[in-house]
Amino acid sequence: MSNTGSLNGWHTDPITLLPVLDDEASFRAANDADPTLEVLVALWSGHPDRAAALLKPLVDDDPTSWHLQALAADVIRDRGDAASAIKILESLVERHLYTAHEAGLDQRLGTALFTAGDHPRASAQFRRALDLRLAAEVPTDATLVATSRQALDRALDLVPRPLTHTRSWGWGIAFLQDPVVGETPDVDGEAAVTISPLGLGIGVRHASDYDWSINGNADEQGPAVVTFHLDRPPVFTRPQRAVVVEAELETPSGSLLLDDAEDAILVPAPGVRTRVVISHDDAEWSQPDEVWVDLYPAA
Repeated sequence: MSNTGSLNGWHTDPITLLPVLDDEASFRAANDADPTLEVLVALWSGHPDRAAALLKPLVDDDPTSWHLQALAADVIRDRGDAASAIKILESLVERHLYTAHEAGLDQRLGTALFTAGDHPRASAQFRRALDLRLAAEVPTDATLVATSRQALDRALDLVPRPLTHTRSWGWGIAFLQDPVVGETPDVDGEAAVTISPLGLGIGVRHASDYDWSINGNADEQGPAVVTFHLDRPPVFTRPQRAVVVEAELETPSGSLLLDDAEDAILVPAPGVRTRVVISHDDAEWSQPDEVWVDLYPAA
């Protein structure tokens, strides 16, 4: 596991992925013009309650500041409410898509997701932050790039195998591709799975096909959900279920993104080329609500 080491009095903990203050004097000297300095000293020293008290008057004076809102999310996260921090950061990311601020916000959202134990979604955010930092017109500080790489490696290592992923799909299709070289295929509406060398489009149950039983409550209606079961079996085993498609994808990043325009998860791939076996309980594949995706190294 990489470690960004100590810089200007602080470092990123390689286990928790949280900033840690090493040398307060050095940190203060490097950030003496930062109006949030006292908040950061308290937060990165492990005192989030004190950080919250110090941050409140700053937010009261400038409640529309995205920077202060993001810092507030960090404080909320470290006070034990990662779910609320995630909601704040998701909103900030959405408002700052394709701006110079997005990479840093993606990184913070990934950290909040990581803290909450959602390693597949955290991996996707760290991948996005890394890609933006590598592609920036103005070269990104090497420490920030290293931090994103470290976080991505750590989160991917913790993605469970097998993984069960359940959510609604507002477009009725899920895309599977390498996050770096992958391409979203032009969807064939007549095909169960649209296949290209760099990506798959998997037709699934549309969210608009509402379910009448949500969270065990038969009287509560909500968007239909689909469950993906993703695994990397140690040896190839043909599923007992109906195999819908077998395909090979280029996966030089060592990972695969399962996403649509609304959300994404990232899972490890078994090699630089991956054999994908997609199966289903019913041979009549028609907008299924349960899909199995097994990943093997391509021969």
